[in-house]
Amino acid sequence: QPAGTRLVLDALDLLRDEDAGELRLKRLEVCFRNAADLEYALGMLRLFCVMLNGPAPDGVQREVLLELSSLDVLTTAVNHPFAIEPPFAQQLRLLRSAIERLPPPPPPRPAP
Repeated sequence: QPAGTRLVLDALDLLRDEDAGELRLKRLEVCFRNAADLEYALGMLRLFCVMLNGPAPDGVQREVLLELSSLDVLTTAVNHPFAIEPPFAQQLRLLRSAIERLPPPPPPRPAP
C-alpha cells in the first residue's frame, strides 16, 4: 500500500508545536479556515478527502478522522464563506461522505 498519507502525517508531525499539544492537522485546518481563494479551499477539502479515502496503512485513516473531528473541520467547512459555491458544496458532500463512511471510534474503556 502507498504510504502517502502516513508520510504527510509524519511531515506535519515535525512542524507541529508538540509542547502546546497541537494536533498534526491543525495547521492545515487553519489554512483551510482562512482560505481566501475558492480553488485553494477546494484543494484543502480534496486533501482531507484523499487522506480519509485513499489507500493507507491500517489505522492511518482513523487517525486522520479523529484529528479532523477534534478540529471540527466539518463544521468549519459548513460555515466557510465559500460554502454557498456549488463546487465547494459538492466537495463538502464528499468530505461528509468520507467521514460518515468510517465507523465511529470505540467508546473509551472505563477506568479500573
